[in-house]
Amino acid sequence: MKEENIILKNIELDDVDFTYQIYQLRDKLELPDPISYDDQKKFVIDYINKKDNFPFDVWNSIMINSKKIGLVSLRRLNNEIGIWILPEYQNKGIATFAIKIFMKNNPRSYYTALVHTYNKQSQEYFKKIGMKLESYQYRINNDNN
Repeated sequence: MKEENIILKNIELDDVDFTYQIYQLRDKLELPDPISYDDQKKFVIDYINKKDNFPFDVWNSIMINSKKIGLVSLRRLNNEIGIWILPEYQNKGIATFAIKIFMKNNPRSYYTALVHTYNKQSQEYFKKIGMKLESYQYRINNDNN
């Protein structure tokens, strides 16, 4: 895979189906509460309308030969990068090229990534692109509501 074959395109309304498809493929441990298609459509519309409280500063589809194969985002709050690639396109170097292009197009003084402890593939990926582990985050669920 060559970098010049990868195109990043800003999310538009016609991307709702694809963003919903990617959402459905995400790890259920990461996102235990499912969302509806209508919720996903509202999320995309809020991004397009640049709502002040919208979590993403930048949100792109990753394309190869006009085919959408993934998504990459940058959170406003902490420059957190999120990347999701369709399974059949994983482990081909696409994410590495896409992140390189994404960072070049969206320069920041730093970037972060939140990776769950069980997600060894993502941990290795972010190490590979030069990110360093800085902290552990601990959590307890309070089910006594």
